[in-house]
Amino acid sequence: VINSALSPSSKTSATSARASAGPRIGCVDVFGFENFSLNSLEQLCINFANEKLQRLFIGVLFEATSAVYAQEGVKVEQTDAGNNQPVIDLIGGTPTSLMAMLTEECIFPKGSDTLFLQKADRAHRGNAAYKEQRSSATEFVLQHFAGPVTYTVTGFLAKNKDPVSQDLLVLLQGSSSSLVSMLAKQGPALKSQNQSSASASASGGASRFKSSKFQGVVDHFQASFKALISTLQEGELHFVRCLKPNDAKAAAKFDKQVVLRQLQSSGLVHAVKASRAGYADHLAPRQVLAQFGWLCEVEGGLSGVDEMADAAAVLSACGVDASQFAVGKSRVFLRAGVLAELERQRLEVVGFKASVAQAAARGLLARRWAKRILEERRVAAAEDARREAAVRQAEAEAAHKRAAE
Repeated sequence: VINSALSPSSKTSATSARASAGPRIGCVDVFGFENFSLNSLEQLCINFANEKLQRLFIGVLFEATSAVYAQEGVKVEQTDAGNNQPVIDLIGGTPTSLMAMLTEECIFPKGSDTLFLQKADRAHRGNAAYKEQRSSATEFVLQHFAGPVTYTVTGFLAKNKDPVSQDLLVLLQGSSSSLVSMLAKQGPALKSQNQSSASASASGGASRFKSSKFQGVVDHFQASFKALISTLQEGELHFVRCLKPNDAKAAAKFDKQVVLRQLQSSGLVHAVKASRAGYADHLAPRQVLAQFGWLCEVEGGLSGVDEMADAAAVLSACGVDASQFAVGKSRVFLRAGVLAELERQRLEVVGFKASVAQAAARGLLARRWAKRILEERRVAAAEDARREAAVRQAEAEAAHKRAAE
């Protein structure tokens, strides 16, 4: 619905809108990093996808930050954002990767899961991201960005050979559901079949009895995921990290350990640490002057003309070392912890001034109360004196009257 509204014509179908050059919005929902008691080919593919997306996330994050620094003319030391390219190449990025070796093993008539593991152990022995399990003939360990994962190769070849029936794909193309029909027509298995048929036709049918190149599940997965990454790189990316508050799916329950595990496995903690190694906070000079300009007295006063110079003078007057901030063209960059310290100073000054104002207000109210009490006592004393005088006068008149009689 959103993409139809963004398309040039409201009557454009979903398929044509996706193919058009107009703007569109896409949402990719990806499984999180998986590490179970038994990890097989499914987990390897899912974790490979997470490795690629993590690489994309780190690249987008630091490329955007680096672009801001370059635009502002601020020099920043290169920080380690976490290079997971070695494990990506190990799984599916090179001709000797695990997925390539798995496809090759599926071609051999006597290929087996055990032989695949033995070849992988020999090929990647010495690789820091790969660990051979000498105590097990069916397991190996990969060091992912989120932590080590032990994989069991039992069933790897059978799962990779799992073919999609071409008759089933043709049947799905005639589905009344436009989504099912579209997915069947765009399926990687069908594309490979069409390519094989096209090459056979081009050669005059001579390759009819020649076996086409085997493509397993991991090959189709890599081709599909490569197309997805290309699509993502063409657009403006925004990442949303979803965290489960607990494993019980219970409402109003927050498990810190569960959330911490997800933060670490998503690579978000490492990304935050790496980003904070540069300048964590970017403030406008007016914000610096408005929030912290009254905390300290600047020697020589502020110019009132150059906001960037005035902001730098305010930071220096507040005790911020020159290495802890940088002044760009339109922003002031602060190291991690600087803004928190300035906020602490500001709250301390605000608290002190508030206590002074409160003391003055309370003193004023107390003096008013005391003055009112004193006035009430004076009025009461005057009233008592008037009454006593009236009583004495009445007694005197009564005594004078008795004396006259």
